[in-house]
Amino acid sequence: MNLALVALIALLAASSPKDVTADYDVADGLEVKVWAESPQLHNPTNIDVDRRGRVWVAEGVNYRFTIKKDLREKGFVPRDGGDRIVILEDTDGDGDADTSKVFVQDKDLQAPLGIAVIGDKVVVSCSPRIIVYTDADGDDKPEKKEIFLDGFGGIDHDHGVHAFSFGPDGRWYFNAGNHGPHVVKDRAGFTLRTTKEGPGPGGEKSDDGRVWVQGVAMRINSDGTGLRVLAHNFRNVYELGLDAFGNLWQNDNDDDGNAGCRMSWLMEGGSYGYTSQNGRRGWRVDQRFGQSTQVAHWHQEDPGTVPPTEVTGPGSPTGLVVYEGHALPSRFMGAVLNADAGRSSVWAHRVKPAGAGYTSIERINFMTALASRGDEARRFRPSDVAVGTDGSVFIADWYDPIVGGHGMADKESFGRIFRVVPKGGTLKPAKYDLGAGAVEALLSPAVNVRADGWQALQKQGPAGIAAARKRFAAEKDPRARARLLWFLAAAKQAEPGKALRDRDADIRITAFRALRAHADPKALVKHASALVGDASPAVRREVAIALRDVPVADSGTLLLKLAQSYRPGDRTLLEAIGTGMDGKEAALWPTLLAKLGAADPLRWSPAFADLAWRLHPEASVPGLAARVHAAALPMPERQRALVALAFVPSRAAADAVVKVAETAQEPLKGYALDLAFDRATDEWRDFGVADHLKNLRSKEPDTKESRETAAWKAMLRKPGATRDEQGKAIEALAATGDGGNHLIGMAAQGKLPKELQDAVAESIFRNPDVGVRALASQYFKRPAFEGSAFPSVPELLKMKGDAARGKTVFFGERAACSRCHEYAGQGGNIGPSLSQIAIKLGREALLDSVLNPSAAIAFGYEPWVISTKDQQTYAGFVVGDGETVLLKELTGETRMIPASTIAQRQKEKTSFMPDNIALGMKPQELVDLIEFLASTPAAAIR
Repeated sequence: MNLALVALIALLAASSPKDVTADYDVADGLEVKVWAESPQLHNPTNIDVDRRGRVWVAEGVNYRFTIKKDLREKGFVPRDGGDRIVILEDTDGDGDADTSKVFVQDKDLQAPLGIAVIGDKVVVSCSPRIIVYTDADGDDKPEKKEIFLDGFGGIDHDHGVHAFSFGPDGRWYFNAGNHGPHVVKDRAGFTLRTTKEGPGPGGEKSDDGRVWVQGVAMRINSDGTGLRVLAHNFRNVYELGLDAFGNLWQNDNDDDGNAGCRMSWLMEGGSYGYTSQNGRRGWRVDQRFGQSTQVAHWHQEDPGTVPPTEVTGPGSPTGLVVYEGHALPSRFMGAVLNADAGRSSVWAHRVKPAGAGYTSIERINFMTALASRGDEARRFRPSDVAVGTDGSVFIADWYDPIVGGHGMADKESFGRIFRVVPKGGTLKPAKYDLGAGAVEALLSPAVNVRADGWQALQKQGPAGIAAARKRFAAEKDPRARARLLWFLAAAKQAEPGKALRDRDADIRITAFRALRAHADPKALVKHASALVGDASPAVRREVAIALRDVPVADSGTLLLKLAQSYRPGDRTLLEAIGTGMDGKEAALWPTLLAKLGAADPLRWSPAFADLAWRLHPEASVPGLAARVHAAALPMPERQRALVALAFVPSRAAADAVVKVAETAQEPLKGYALDLAFDRATDEWRDFGVADHLKNLRSKEPDTKESRETAAWKAMLRKPGATRDEQGKAIEALAATGDGGNHLIGMAAQGKLPKELQDAVAESIFRNPDVGVRALASQYFKRPAFEGSAFPSVPELLKMKGDAARGKTVFFGERAACSRCHEYAGQGGNIGPSLSQIAIKLGREALLDSVLNPSAAIAFGYEPWVISTKDQQTYAGFVVGDGETVLLKELTGETRMIPASTIAQRQKEKTSFMPDNIALGMKPQELVDLIEFLASTPAAAIR
């Protein structure tokens, strides 16, 4: 072989895309190649594909610089001038990007979380704003920048506003996490208002008259009018995915450590249960006896909450898209591709109808890092997934050993884009002619390219409509037919009306949804009447949802027919009927009871009992109470009736539940007591429930220890106390949990004289309460550990750990990890479970999380210190807020603190989890602990 040929082969090998299929668990029939990597892009937060097949990247190099002021000190370098939107292109068609250009760099871009290229508009989501850049001449330079929407919470925060997607109806869809409040006005003057992050006081009504809480899914017209909430009560939703029929899919993050991340089909108007329905209580307060964490986390067994399609376990879900291309094997058609940065995975959820809803029949490892690659596997952090014009799949990789809690460790801002294609196949990006090929663009597998086709057909006028009608008449693919139906409905054509009688239920649903988008109230009722008796429960679901805002005089008969069609067990249809009857329950209850119920509540059919549970008007209280007390009914039915009573905001319901708590035997007694406790200071605060609870629940014991602590507190505050007296008081207080919290509270309020702070520091780090020791580090200088510096993370990584010894450390008295954390079913439930932490974090990240626990505090576990007017200080997690603050203390107990008695409440920057020095671990013990945590219980991995 001559030297020239050798050189040519080497050149070709160097320029061909790197195949990394062997480094990942990749679905059968697929292969993965590196399509682009740094320095072509950095820290990709979100991606999109335009009609030329190019990949647009939103970069997050400046991620967290506004929140974490010490990043520069740690060696992170921000990008001057703001973050960028970058365009990547494979100009020579060899399978990897060879050009990278900056579309825009803007000081207003602080780690934007969304990018959408919709026609000549580049829509960038960056809380508090949605910024639209217009590139009318197509030169990849924006001529115009405008603020499309403003007022979202979550600035430089994962729980802010996320990416836009072009919907099959021509409108734009997007979502926002729960770092509110979001107060956003659209261009027609409609104002959306949501609650703040986490449980808190009830939110204000939006201009639609409804209260929306936590994260929200939304829709808006392309001109900035018509902002509407589609569903709410999420934690941190990252991206919406839409299919051709108009179904919305979304993932959601759990409170870290609770193995409760979820993927859900979204029902319009639905509440998805992250907090109580009014947003005032967190799920930990509302968790009922016998409920699993996953069920309680999303209030799945509460009336008025739509359950998720699938709970995926631990992780940090990110980008999501519905695959509707033909390049991949047929089993992926309609699959929900779900990126999970925490699990270093992208999954393909295959879903199918189940009653009026959907169920996941298979979760395929589309691309997952191989555990055998160790810590390197944990650096694969897929932040987004998008479909190319050729049907290939692009995956953005943030690449970092840490994810979640605002944490990161990669100072280089490295990033990659992978491309997933059929094994051995050759795909070329489609090039769309927006003249004769406008219909093909409308049917593109790339989500936002469809906007090009839609807009081109609109501009063509009658010719475009004719082209769409011709294709619809010839089309056999139901997804293609659905997309054409949406366009024809907007053009006021006859096909959608005829499609209400189509043999395919998905087409009937699409036709009804499309007509509804353009129908006046009279026409809507007419279309609903045509489908109210449809054989498909999913079609009837859509009818019920559509009647939500139709007055009872016009909708009552239809809603009663829908109720008659309900069969027990179809939770989605039950929730849809409840949505349609929202605000009409009292008016419809007498007829429902007469037609479907019975005078004797014990003779209610299972279907009617379900309807009573979901609707629970005040008139249902006597019947529900009778079922609770009926010994002839199975206990689950009695408990379910008791839950329904708890959701009636009336004195009669409150009295009925309190009566059960006072007179019934276990388990009903405890069940009723918990339900009453949850509502005593909230929905039932005006009904005297709290007074009853004082008699039913014992008060705090006046122990010798508490009396002595009170005396030492008084000594410390006594005017003229000597230094010796103050020293004794400090030493005594620093030795107890209550006393330690009191000293911290004094320091937080600036009431502890500077000359006493050293005395406190000498004692408080020996406090038996690990939470006290952790918080103390924020106010007092910690003594050095054994007089020497602790080894660095790189040094610790070189040491060999022993998992058996690490288990002893975890469950031992000194480190006391198991006091707050559960592992494999053992330990406390104060902090996040650590059973599956190795799925999310490698050894390097685990070491960092123990050494620097306050650097990335898991959401929901932020520490609060509350001082009351009577000189009491409490520390814990706020799990309910309003007129009464519910504080979960490190003992696991929930304390009720009237807001009117609080002198000061402060959110601390220091985690309740103390660092290794406060834990008292030696370096080898820490390494052993990490080895133990890194060996995840096999049973915990799904």
